[in-house]
Amino acid sequence: MTTRWNSLSPEQKKLAEAAFDARETIDRLSGAAAEGATPGVGVQALFDYATKPEAAGDQAVIDALASNPRLRADLDRILERTALYRFPLAAAASSGAVTQRDGEGYRIELRVSKAAPDQTYVSVALGAGVTAEPRVMFVQPPDGAPVKQELGAPVSGTIQILAKSDSDLVRALRDPKTEVYLR
Repeated sequence: MTTRWNSLSPEQKKLAEAAFDARETIDRLSGAAAEGATPGVGVQALFDYATKPEAAGDQAVIDALASNPRLRADLDRILERTALYRFPLAAAASSGAVTQRDGEGYRIELRVSKAAPDQTYVSVALGAGVTAEPRVMFVQPPDGAPVKQELGAPVSGTIQILAKSDSDLVRALRDPKTEVYLR
């Protein structure tokens, strides 16, 4: 059974954070760093990265995620439990690149700018009846570091980002094997 972060009471959230603190302490005491964990990046830092939009620029966490599959798996588990929505893997179009991802209540669409082809619009459309507005998009490509993108407020039910067409965000969203979470 999966419990969504937003459905937890403040007391339950404090307990979850305490559990992550305890796991981090156990990892450090048991020598988990010697088994491949990245020193200095513990469970609490990873939990903060996943659940706090303002923790977007923690370079130590980003670097560790790029090189440590175990840490990426931990991030996946945190996101699965705390995300508003997880997009299923996309079905590739005939060209192999994805331009749209559809999910229950949400749609992500990529459109290259006609005025500046080196830029791509990433639109997140909120379906009718969706009351929870995502604040962050996590894009987990099959290889490499995850991309954390803060989202602005929706305008007429759509959140729009203008990104470089060759950015990590756009490249990952075009890959049908990429996992996408909205938080």
